[in-house]
Amino acid sequence: MKIAIFLLFTLSCAGCATAHWNTETKVEESAFLTLHAVDGLQTANICHTPHRFEAESTWALGREPRAGRTAAYFALIALGHIAITNLMIEHHAPEWIIRTWELGGIAWDVRDVAHNAEIGITP
Repeated sequence: MKIAIFLLFTLSCAGCATAHWNTETKVEESAFLTLHAVDGLQTANICHTPHRFEAESTWALGREPRAGRTAAYFALIALGHIAITNLMIEHHAPEWIIRTWELGGIAWDVRDVAHNAEIGITP
C-alpha cells in the first residue's frame, strides 16, 4: 500500500515539474519512473519474505529491508531524479547530458528489475 501511495505522489509531482519538458524527456522520465516503481515493488516483496532471497545490495536498505524504509528510499530516489532532471532543463544543460542522465537511469533500473526477476522476486 505504501508503494502505491508513493507511486501516485511521485507521478503527480512529475506532472507538475514537467510542464516545460520536451516530449522525449517526458517519455524517458516516465520509463525511468515505471521501472523504478517495478524495482520498488520487487524490493517490497523482499520485506514480506526476507528469508527467501539473498541480501539486498542497497546499503541504505540493509539485508532485510523494512516496508516503510523501502517506500521512503524509492520515493526519495524518484523525487531526486525528477528534481535533477528539472534542474538540468532549467539551466539549459546540453541535450546529450540530459539524454545520458535519463538513459543511464533507465539502464540501471532495467538491470535491477531483470536481476530481481532472475532470482525470483516479482512485483
